[in-house]
Amino acid sequence: MGKIWLEIFSDLFVNLSAGWVGAIFVSIISPVRMSKKKRVKLLTVNAVSIILSLALAYWLRLKIWQ
Repeated sequence: MGKIWLEIFSDLFVNLSAGWVGAIFVSIISPVRMSKKKRVKLLTVNAVSIILSLALAYWLRLKIWQ
């Protein structure tokens, strides 16, 4: 895969992680009533998604620099 595609996908995953951060803020201030267990599960899934997206973006950037 060309370096340009690696950079495009890396930027895509960085933007996806920013979207997950926004989802966390929206779910925290959301007026929708949901159980604490469901809210914690939602926040956990979002946090894991942020970490995985940033890790994948970092890994792709390392591939570009090699």
